[in-house]
Amino acid sequence: MKKKMKILLPAFLLLFLYYCASEVKDEKQKYHIPSDKIALILVDMHLADATLNIVNLNQQVKNFKPEGYYNEILKKYRYSRKELELSIDYYSRHPEEFDIVYEKVLNRLSILEGNISQSKTNAP
Repeated sequence: MKKKMKILLPAFLLLFLYYCASEVKDEKQKYHIPSDKIALILVDMHLADATLNIVNLNQQVKNFKPEGYYNEILKKYRYSRKELELSIDYYSRHPEEFDIVYEKVLNRLSILEGNISQSKTNAP
């Protein structure tokens, strides 16, 4: 009986510690920026990337860091970089939700592209 207890007690303790650790981890993994908000953030980040690629500022300006644009975008929506990272982690573990987010992103970018195309054809 004592031999069984010597085996079961450490096993039980390990299982208990694992359960406690997974509960803390689950709490961290539950946090995410709502899909409507993160979609807007990602739209702005994609637009910033496109602008930087067109203008090619990376090569023209010394010490230029695109992260500054991302930080300003996050500030605009009142989220931190850590909150964004936790959200990306969350959505990457929930691909069906990430698909919905990116559907919103692509729809918004398509609308913006349509507006630009329409303004070009209406220009004198």
